[in-house]
Amino acid sequence: MMRIIRYARRILGIIHSVPGYRIIIALQLVSGMTSLLGIPLLIPALRYMNNQSTAASAGLIQKWTESFFAFINVPLTPNLLLITISALVISGLLLNICSSLLIHYTYLNMYARCSKMMVQSYLDVKWQWLVNHHSGEMSHALYIEISQWSNTVFCSLKILISLIHFITFFALAIYISLLSTVLIGVVFAVLMVISVLNSQAIKRYGLQRNEEQKVFAAFVNSAQQNKKFLKASLIQDFIVGRFGRIIDNVTGFAKRTACRQQLQSFWIQGVVFLFLVSIVAFHQKLLLSFEALAVLLLVFMRLMPQLNILASDYATFSQTLPVYDSVEKRFADLRENREVYGKHPYRDGSMIRLEDVSFSYNNDKDILKEVSLTIPSRSAVAIVGSSGGGKSTILDLILGLWSPSSGRLWYGDLTNEQMDYSTLRKRTAYVSQETTLFNGSLRDNLTIGNPLTSEEELEEVCRMVFLGGLIDELSDGLDTEIGENGIQLSGGQRQRVALGRAMLMKPDILILDEATSSLDLESEQVVREAVNSLHQNLTIIIVAHRLSTVKDADLIYVLEKGQVCESGSFEQLMQQRGRFSSLYSIQLNDVCDGNKVTAQEEA
Repeated sequence: MMRIIRYARRILGIIHSVPGYRIIIALQLVSGMTSLLGIPLLIPALRYMNNQSTAASAGLIQKWTESFFAFINVPLTPNLLLITISALVISGLLLNICSSLLIHYTYLNMYARCSKMMVQSYLDVKWQWLVNHHSGEMSHALYIEISQWSNTVFCSLKILISLIHFITFFALAIYISLLSTVLIGVVFAVLMVISVLNSQAIKRYGLQRNEEQKVFAAFVNSAQQNKKFLKASLIQDFIVGRFGRIIDNVTGFAKRTACRQQLQSFWIQGVVFLFLVSIVAFHQKLLLSFEALAVLLLVFMRLMPQLNILASDYATFSQTLPVYDSVEKRFADLRENREVYGKHPYRDGSMIRLEDVSFSYNNDKDILKEVSLTIPSRSAVAIVGSSGGGKSTILDLILGLWSPSSGRLWYGDLTNEQMDYSTLRKRTAYVSQETTLFNGSLRDNLTIGNPLTSEEELEEVCRMVFLGGLIDELSDGLDTEIGENGIQLSGGQRQRVALGRAMLMKPDILILDEATSSLDLESEQVVREAVNSLHQNLTIIIVAHRLSTVKDADLIYVLEKGQVCESGSFEQLMQQRGRFSSLYSIQLNDVCDGNKVTAQEEA
C-alpha cells in the first residue's frame, strides 16, 4: 500500500509539471459525467420499449431527466429518451477524443521541448564536464532517454485518465447493483495488487535495460569514431562479438518485460471475463432484472478495458520511471555544471595577454608554469614547441574552456573573471587538425557559421582558399553532398573547407590549432597563402608542430615543458640559434632524408 501511495504521489507530481493538465482533466471529468448521466437511462428506455411501467422502479437519474423535460414542457417519449442517451454518450466520446488528442499533442510537444533543452544544456555545460563524460551518453540521452522520459509523462496522464474512466464506470455499476459491484471490486483489488508486484519486476528490467543501452550507445559511438582503424585492422570478430553480447542483454531484458506485460494482460482479461460469466449465471440471485443485467454487462465491458489499460500504463510507467529519473538527474547535473561567464562582452581588436599563468588538470602536475605572453591585435602569433609542452592548453585558456590555476588572462582591459566568453567565442573561428565537417552539401558546410552569406562572398572566399578547382570538378558544384565528415574529400580539401568556413564567419580572432600538420607540403602552402591574405585584418593565433608553417608569423613563442623559453620573429629566432633553431634544423633534416628515400624508391 505504501508503494502505491508513493507511486501515486510521483504520478501526480509528474502530471503537475505538464502544461495544460487542468484542461485535460476537466475534459475527462465532463466526459465522465455524460456517461454517468447517459448510460443508466438505458434501463428505463429498455422498459419503455417493453411497455413496462417505470414509475415504481425509477432511479434518481431517471427522475431528474423526467423533471428536466417537464420543466421545459416537453413530453418524455421512448424515442426522445434514446436521442437524449445518444447525445450524452456521443458528447462524452467526442470530449474523450479531444482529451486524448490533447494528451498526445502534449506528449509530442514535451518530447520536442525536452530534446531541445537537452541539446542546449550540453552546449552550455562546462568544458571540464564534457571532457569527463563519454560522448555516447549524449547520443543515448537524445535517442533513447528523452523518448522514454516523454513516455513516462504520457503514461502518467493516461493513468489519471484511465482512473477517471474507471471511477466513472465503477460508480455506474454501484448505481445499478451494489452487490455485484462490491464483488467485482474485490476481484479488481486482487488484480491490482498482483499488477503492482508484477510492475516492480518490470521496473527492474527497465532499469537494467537502460544501463545496457548506455553501454550500447557508447560502444557504437566509439566504433564510428574509429571506423577506419576497425576496417583496416580486420578485427570484425571482436566488434561483432562485443556488439552481439550487448544486443543480447538489451533484447533479453526487453523479452522479459514483454512476457510479464502480456501475462498481466491475459490474467486480468481472463479473470474479469470469468467473473462476467458468473454474473450472467447468477443474476437472479443478485436480484438483477434483464434490463439491469444488460446495462450492467455493458458497464462492466467498458470497465474491463479501463482496468487493463490502467494496469498496462502502470506497468509501462514502472518500466520508464527509472529513465525519467535518469533524465531529471542528468538535467540537474547539467544545470549544476552550467558554464558561468563574466558580465563584460569581448571587444573586437582587444590585445590578449597571459600574465604569470599556471595550469594543471585536477591539481596534478603543472602543464603551464607562470607563462607570460602577449598576442597583439591584428597580428599573426605562433606558439610552437615539442608535443606535450602546453601549446593547445594555452588556446583552451584563451577560449575560456579552462581557468588558470594561478595568474590572469587579459583581453584588452578585461580579465578572464570579467570576460563573457560567449561573446568571445562568437567572434572566434577555430580550425583544428581534426577537421569536423557535417553530412550535407559543400555549401552547407561552408556557410554553417554564417547562413546569410551572399554568393559573392562565398565565391570570394572559395577563391582565397583555392577551392575553385574542387568546385569545378564536383558534379553539382557547391551543392554536392560531401558525405559524413566530408569523406568524399581529401585531407587537404577538407582543411581548406574548414578554413573557408572560418573566414565566412567573419571572425575577429582566427585560431589554427595544428591545422596543417596532416597536410602534404603543397596543401600546406595553399593554406599558408590563404592565411597570409588575412594578415592585418584579424588576429591570428597559430599552434604548430611543423615549424615551416610559422615563417610568416609576426611573433613566435617557443614553449618547452610548460614555459616560454624563446620569443621573436622567425629570423630573430633562427639567428639566436636556440631551441627553435634546433627544432627547425631537425625537421628540415627529416624532410631532406624523406625526399632522398622517396627518390631512391622511385629509381
